[in-house]
Amino acid sequence: MIEIILGNALEELPKLESDSFDAVITDPPYGSNHGWDRATMDFQETWIKEVTRILKPSGVFFSFFCSMKVHQFISIVEKYLNYRNLIVWSHPNLYGAYQSYGKDRFKLTWEAIVYAVKGKPITEVGQKFHLFHGSGFDVISIPAVITQKLHKAEKPLKLIKLLVASVTEPGDKVLDPFAGSGTTGVACKMLNRNCLLIEKEQEFYEITKKRLEETPCLTSLF
Repeated sequence: MIEIILGNALEELPKLESDSFDAVITDPPYGSNHGWDRATMDFQETWIKEVTRILKPSGVFFSFFCSMKVHQFISIVEKYLNYRNLIVWSHPNLYGAYQSYGKDRFKLTWEAIVYAVKGKPITEVGQKFHLFHGSGFDVISIPAVITQKLHKAEKPLKLIKLLVASVTEPGDKVLDPFAGSGTTGVACKMLNRNCLLIEKEQEFYEITKKRLEETPCLTSLF
């Protein structure tokens, strides 16, 4: 089952049951200079603390974050979760998007995916775990979405399906508190996972509902 809530994540997360989700896969506002993307590190800590409570023991946390500030983000994650890896999502086809950082810097062609676990990693508690099906490398090269984008920060469906499939089983529960155009929900529906999405903007809530209605179940990973 895929469910979407129209609301603010900081207001909706406290309503969710503790120890109830197998994974959090999300792309929060990074706190860039764009008006739609303003967020402080206090904001990041608030939602990370809440999703830690909501995750099951050994539940998995994947969060995208901008490379410019990821060191600050990781320092917060480490306060609540067992930080495991910094994964690099390489997308050279989107290099022009980061010119706003200034001409005195190299163009960025990657974003960070912070990988952490609540408590002990699942392999240490005797459960099945198949991170990237046993061949997980910390650099993933998948082209970014640059045409027909539904959201300014939209992530490729192929990438989100890979993350979902690598740490969950069919029937598991995934949470995305910053749903945007609903790609996490689409990936979960295609892979037969349950998912709860939270999105505060009516426009993207409606886009997500339409995408989910049009998405078939149980397709291949790629």
